Amino acid sequence: MTKSTKRAWTIINLNALRKNLALVRTLCPESRIIPVIKSNAYGHGMEQAARALKDTDTRIATFAVATLEEALELKGLNLDVPILLLSGFVSAEELALCMENEIE
Repeated sequence: MTKSTKRAWTIINLNALRKNLALVRTLCPESRIIPVIKSNAYGHGMEQAARALKDTDTRIATFAVATLEEALELKGLNLDVPILLLSGFVSAEELALCMENEIE
């Protein structure tokens, strides 16, 4: 069997992401918008996605992530948007980290 040299990849169009966010706001003007950017924005780059969404005129209620590690990484970007930890915490140490970093 020969080894394949072909690889799959995706390219995220940040302008399209911003336009989609604006469209959601137009269609749901009273809704709280909570982008879920867990798992490195589903493999597309959490930092790039978070910055693109933050740099719009649409107010983000909070960003949601799956793990405490992701929450702390996102907090380190200083985007001034609340962070929701979907998985919660599993120890007193993790609870303390959530509280210290204002992670919901």
